[in-house]
Amino acid sequence: MLLAALIGFLGAGCKKSKSVFTLQLKGKYGSQSFALNTFNADTTGVVVGIKALQFYISNINLIKTDNSTVVITDVALIDFSNPSSLTIKLEGVEGNFKGIVFGCGLDSAQNATPYPLTAPGVLNNAYGMYWGMNNFKYRFEVMEGAWDTAVLPDMRYGLIYHIGLDSNYRQVQLNKNFTVCCGNPATLSVYLDVRKIFHGDTQTINIAAVNTDDVTSTSDAPALAAKFAGNFSKAFGF
Repeated sequence: MLLAALIGFLGAGCKKSKSVFTLQLKGKYGSQSFALNTFNADTTGVVVGIKALQFYISNINLIKTDNSTVVITDVALIDFSNPSSLTIKLEGVEGNFKGIVFGCGLDSAQNATPYPLTAPGVLNNAYGMYWGMNNFKYRFEVMEGAWDTAVLPDMRYGLIYHIGLDSNYRQVQLNKNFTVCCGNPATLSVYLDVRKIFHGDTQTINIAAVNTDDVTSTSDAPALAAKFAGNFSKAFGF
């Protein structure tokens, strides 16, 4: 009995602790820091103040060096007004990795989730991301705020973008080598550069030209909504 107990004790002491992987979402505005309800000056003479920024990312997978994948989560709602939503954790991750892949928005199956009032998790309509009208389903990205040519007590121009529709779903792959091993915690920080949403690598959104429009896929500006979705997906990096 004593020997069995001793063996059991030693066996328990030799168990490996599980590594905890953390995906940390952060924001920036070009070379400036970013936070809600603060102002960021643009080189084009525009000052932007964003009061709401929330969006879905989905099908989040880590890519191993052998090209196999580890699922982090099927869908997450990132809300910059809720710091806890910017961190996604997964226990038991091990291996050598070369990047991460995820979708901006919801894939067609997720976007077709029935009965959003009772849908599980962040697809529940309680989060206010479901359109419901005209069968346009979920908002993928929501940005609201104001802009002007200087920081004023009352910013004169509105800034409202609500983007949805299956056609505006985009996939992102970011490449970076890292290892998760041996029970040690590991954190991968991914930045959203808000400035790149307006000033992308190949296309620019003229804020002044659409300063009061609700730029959605249901509006009369579907091309602009697609441009926003494209720039948004390319605004992520390390």
